[in-house]
Amino acid sequence: MIRIHHRLIGLIVFFSLPSVVQAACQYMNALEFAKAAWQQGDALLDNVKWLNSNASKPLNQLLAKERQCAKSEVCAIDASIWTGGQDGEAYSPISYQQTNKVGSAAVKIRYRFGFGVADAQKTNRTSIVHAVQQASGCWQLTDIVDRDGNSLVRRLEGYYGK
Repeated sequence: MIRIHHRLIGLIVFFSLPSVVQAACQYMNALEFAKAAWQQGDALLDNVKWLNSNASKPLNQLLAKERQCAKSEVCAIDASIWTGGQDGEAYSPISYQQTNKVGSAAVKIRYRFGFGVADAQKTNRTSIVHAVQQASGCWQLTDIVDRDGNSLVRRLEGYYGK
């Protein structure tokens, strides 16, 4: 009887593991992940706790160099990571569009961009969040591409090297 009891407990633990692993993920789909990144705006770069949990190791290493450098001067990032500009504002997103490849996703975020002027003078822009899905099911940020097509990773690698 005890042997059956241990087997039953073992099976229960085994079949409950995927849900335990998934529960550790803050975002189980790429769309929600991209929205969470977007909502932080440029403050995302200073949210070390979020980045450590949700960004790839290579991106985190580059961002650590940027944070260290930025303590004393303007470094690789001298403009918004989302809009690519030093002026102007990104307004509420219009839409999110996700495209998947095996184990990765790109989420295009369409938004209005302007300089605080009337809506008629604001233009539609698109930025892209690139993410990969880990074996655990969790998503990790690998890059952000601004409205002009500039990659955050390429900008950092160009400044600090690979």
